[in-house]
Amino acid sequence: MALTMDTLPDTHMRRIRNIEFCSQELSTLLPGRTQKIVGTTIDAFGAVIQQEAESSRSTSTSLSRLPCIFSSWIPAMASGRVREGGLEGTIENHVKAACPNAELEELSIGRVRWAMPLCGGDPAHWVLGWIDFDLAEYGIVDSIPELQSSTWAEPVSIPATACYVAVH
Repeated sequence: MALTMDTLPDTHMRRIRNIEFCSQELSTLLPGRTQKIVGTTIDAFGAVIQQEAESSRSTSTSLSRLPCIFSSWIPAMASGRVREGGLEGTIENHVKAACPNAELEELSIGRVRWAMPLCGGDPAHWVLGWIDFDLAEYGIVDSIPELQSSTWAEPVSIPATACYVAVH
């Protein structure tokens, strides 16, 4: 088979917030694919969801009520699995990228709903950790509850949140 422009892969890098990705990273979402979804794909979708929510909010909806969706790198750094300050950046950089207009010292007041993708367990599985500072509630959204991901996700998500709040 001859390679043509139609069969060559799209190798252009794209960027949303501080997340760079290419089409190959999104290809795991195509029907029939069985590869694991990588953190870059999860983070890019979280950024798109937050961006859409912010741009489509009504004038009566306070920005502080919309969720701030953080990077999956934050729990990895907070738990020590990934060294902060390397190629992956810092916790502070990821927070600033997700909430660029918020004062970091008052982020839990300026953006009262936080969400953070988490990956772990055996088999490895993505879940969404969330916290609502107004309601003083937190939890895990898990599409496969029989894997009991809360046993590993809560110990990861709570320190990640506490780590950031304590520093600022």
